[in-house]
Parts: sequence; structure tokens; C-alpha cells
Amino acid sequence: MCVEELHVHPKGKALAVKALGQGLGQGLDFLTRRSALGPRPWRITVFRVVARVIPVLSFVVLTILQVRADIRADHERQGLIKPRQGRKNHKSVGALLAVPRYCDLLEDQEDEDPSERGRALVSSTDGWRTEMAKWVADSKAAEVVERAEAAEKAKWKAQRETLGLDSDSELEEEDTPRLPKTPRWKPITLATLFGLSEKPLKRKPSESARVLEEEERLMEALAEMEARADADEDARMDDGAIEIDSDDEYR
Repeated sequence: MCVEELHVHPKGKALAVKALGQGLGQGLDFLTRRSALGPRPWRITVFRVVARVIPVLSFVVLTILQVRADIRADHERQGLIKPRQGRKNHKSVGALLAVPRYCDLLEDQEDEDPSERGRALVSSTDGWRTEMAKWVADSKAAEVVERAEAAEKAKWKAQRETLGLDSDSELEEEDTPRLPKTPRWKPITLATLFGLSEKPLKRKPSESARVLEEEERLMEALAEMEARADADEDARMDDGAIEIDSDDEYR
């Protein structure tokens, strides 16, 4: 059976395996017979075995590849798999070189508008539509912010006019944030500070001490008011009540 008949044979793979087994068997038989005849150079023996096995192995590999190709073609005819199509690459190198590079766009950032750099990268209708939608959305958002700021400013101005602040200068002065006042250093000399002066240093009570003193005075006033109310209630008798001496109250 020749190679062409084996490629189209339905059992080509089985025949290829059988041929490989026959080739290996012939190689082993050749080695056995040569060893029985007597010692011969091992290099010549290996060369003859390889010379007989290589054609068989190449024939088996080609047969397997052919069977695989036939199976794939049969599947494509039956619609089980899609046939492979050529890839659509660039036909010329000029199309690749015509694509703008970001390094070229970043070199002249100071000379052109930032929006112009992004416009150079748009090369399709869909891209332009996307950019236009972004510009429209940004402009609408800016208009909404401006309207909100104008309404807030008008409301603030109306409140100021209600309070009697009609001039723009007063509004500007009120709108500008004021810096926190830095505490001034106490005008005390070193002699007074370290007790070298005859006049004693008058210590002003701190804010917390003043608050405590005020709370203490309020508590004292509240206690005094409660005591007066209790005294007035004890002095005022109910209708039909009889005054009893304190000694006879618990007898």
C-alpha cells in the first residue's frame, strides 16, 4: 500500500500504528541477528537502525496530520465548526504611521489648548458624538452650578437688605472671611512678673473660674428662693387646719 492510498483510507491511523510496529520489530530483529553473527562496531549498528526507523516515523506523523485535516474539513462541511478566515491587518505601513502618538501631543502642551490635544485623537463619527455629548453634559452642569450660586447670592443679599445692610461695601466686608485675632502679649514688666516690684501682681480670674463663680452664685440664689418658698408655705395654713405643738406632734 502506497502513501497516497493510506491518506485516503478510512483506517489510516490504525495502519500507521501497525506500520510503526512493524518497523520497530524489523529494527529489533536486525539488532538481534547482528549480535548473533558476532561483534560489530556499535556506531554502524545504530546508524542502520536509525536509517530504517526514521522513514517509518515520518510516515506515521504525516498520516496523523492528514487524518486530522480530513476530520476538520468534514466538520466544516457539516457546520459543526466555523471555517477560519484571514485576519484583517493593515495593508501598508503608512496606515500604522498615520496614527497620532501621545508623545507628539504632549510635546506642545504649552502652545495649544488642552481640549485641542484630545480632539486630535478622535478619528471616527462615534468618537465625535461621544466628545460632543461630554461637552454638552459639562456645559449643562456648569449652568446649573451658576444658577445655584446666583440664587444663593440673591437670597443672601435679600437677607442683608432686610437687616438694613444696603450698601455693596458692607456686603463685601461681611462676605470676606475674617482672620482670627492673635492675642496680645500682656503688658507686664519682668520686675512685676518675677516679684521684684513693690506692687503685687493682680491675677485676673480665668474664664472657667468666672463661670464657676457665676454658677455658684446662681445655686446660692436658687437655694435661698427655695428656702423662702418653704418658709412661706409653712407660714400659710390650710383651711380648717389646727396648729399642733411640735412636742405633741409625734405622740
